[in-house]
Amino acid sequence: FRIIKKLGEGGMATVFLAEQLSLQREVALKLMAPQIANSAEAAERFLREARIAAAVNHPNIVGVIDVGRDEGQLYLAMELVTGGDAAQLAERVGGVLPETRALEIIIDCTEGLGALSDARLVHRDIKPSNIFLTHDGRAKLGDLGLARSEDGTDRLTMTGFLVGTPAFMSPEQAGAADTIDIRSDIYALGATLFDLATGRQPYTGNGPIAIAAKVLTEPVPDPQLINPLMSSATAAVIRRALAKKPDERFQTPGELSAALRAALAVVQNLPPAAPRMPPPAGQATAVTLITASSVTVPRRSVRGIRPRRPAGRPLPLIAAAIVLFALAGGVWGMTRHRQEPVAPLTVTATSADPIRPLEPKTVAPKPTDIPSGSGPAVTKPMWASAAGRDAFGTWADLRIGEAVQRLRWMPAATFTVGSTPDEPNYFGPERRAQATVRRGFWIADSECTQGLWRTVMGTNPSVPADNDQLPVNHISMHAAIDFTKALAKQTPTLHARLPSRDEWEYACRAGTTTWWWCGNDADQLLQAANLKGVSGDDRFRDLAPVRSLRPNPWGLYDVHGNLAEWCLGVNIERPTHTIDAENDQDDRANHIGLLRGGSYCVEPPLARSGALPYVSADSTNVDIGFRFIILGDQPAVGGR
Repeated sequence: FRIIKKLGEGGMATVFLAEQLSLQREVALKLMAPQIANSAEAAERFLREARIAAAVNHPNIVGVIDVGRDEGQLYLAMELVTGGDAAQLAERVGGVLPETRALEIIIDCTEGLGALSDARLVHRDIKPSNIFLTHDGRAKLGDLGLARSEDGTDRLTMTGFLVGTPAFMSPEQAGAADTIDIRSDIYALGATLFDLATGRQPYTGNGPIAIAAKVLTEPVPDPQLINPLMSSATAAVIRRALAKKPDERFQTPGELSAALRAALAVVQNLPPAAPRMPPPAGQATAVTLITASSVTVPRRSVRGIRPRRPAGRPLPLIAAAIVLFALAGGVWGMTRHRQEPVAPLTVTATSADPIRPLEPKTVAPKPTDIPSGSGPAVTKPMWASAAGRDAFGTWADLRIGEAVQRLRWMPAATFTVGSTPDEPNYFGPERRAQATVRRGFWIADSECTQGLWRTVMGTNPSVPADNDQLPVNHISMHAAIDFTKALAKQTPTLHARLPSRDEWEYACRAGTTTWWWCGNDADQLLQAANLKGVSGDDRFRDLAPVRSLRPNPWGLYDVHGNLAEWCLGVNIERPTHTIDAENDQDDRANHIGLLRGGSYCVEPPLARSGALPYVSADSTNVDIGFRFIILGDQPAVGGR
């Protein structure tokens, strides 16, 4: 084996990324610490882990490739699992996983636990950091160093070592019972789900002894008191899995799996209830996306920026660099006219981090794959000329004269907004938070076109103004708000307005938590966004007609590039949890112009889902436009 770099380190061993030279493949190479390897007892534990893992061959258990000793150095070569572990994944999104994702991970673990149970083995150390994630999102149980047979015949004394992790131990394990069985691991899975879905362990204390004492004596905490937005179905599974008495828990991994799958179906198909109480101050809370599983994709460096414009042409003016916010009072360096070229944006590549989030599970079909009007009938809103369902969800068409705008239904949901610090050009106000929309809304699947604007307003301020299918531009935020008011006057049965910044991000992300809805690699934006600096040719040098490129998984076009889009908001700084984001629309909202998405003349980092630039609401520019939403009129079919 050729060692490449360190992946992680614990008290007994260090894990490296290595190449297995004989087969020219990458593996995870676990090397036992020299001071531990000198102990015959510890060495036997290390070798037993290899034997146990090799005996249980299952896709939800990390596989063993080789084990041996080289000049006194014990090594264990394992399957390389490239998605990191569940604890790291939760940390990347603020400490709390979306409820659907947490359930999916634990469901996978029940499958691996079933294989251990069939082999009459008990893991004894299940916790988030021992659940490893593959590039396609599958969870695998790993670190079987504490596993032993249910009858205890292979028990090792291991004097001086803590056998398990107290916060995730069952009461019988914390009490050092002579015999434990698979129900102890079921308890640990329940404690792990508690941790991933609430952001804290079931029991905490000053040291392992204090925690173990609480496991033995204190009642099971209610996860919904920590996370009021957690579904009752998931909370019920957690409470039963954490029952003090083994006989009151789920008795088999299969029984637990069935309950988890039922809870997942509830979370995915039912609209969220209003929170029972405000989240405790300073307490991490769950981020639940009702309409789709929230997933992430591999973190890869953003590719180099290559301007697409002919030499000598002025650079458009959504700023290609972010000003120092602390010095500039938080105002983005954006100008109103195309007079001065702007320095190119510096894109900071991500570090060489072996822990990558998950690949997206939803791939948007091409528009040509979806026949017009396909899907079951939908009760048509009063303002709509037609409505239906297709592969993207529920749609309705608004017709004003000859202009037709398609809108997509976004049901009530609680979702993640904002960015993580590792995103290129991240700044503080973008930090991750929660948002709840308790009233569904329809959102335009494209930016407002020049044709629709001209039909409603009677003018066309755009530059150029020669194509009704181009998005309208060169309008201020006040002008966009005036359009929505004029639209409502022409069609009294609808309530139109600009989206709030959170509503826009909800629809843009389409259930993802990556930098862009299509991933973390800027090259994935090709044919998905009209942006400067994306490798390849999207055929458009300046503005593109709406719906020219690939939509996101929920059927929205151009959210990451064509025009930046006006959104409503009161303050730049987000609260930790916003409920009913449409309440952002008040008199104060007109004094600040929040922009979402990118434009044809900015670099990819400024087009991230969580990017939050802002300018004066009076600003006009050739690469700023908008899309609008219509409230109410929920379709008869459930979900999206």
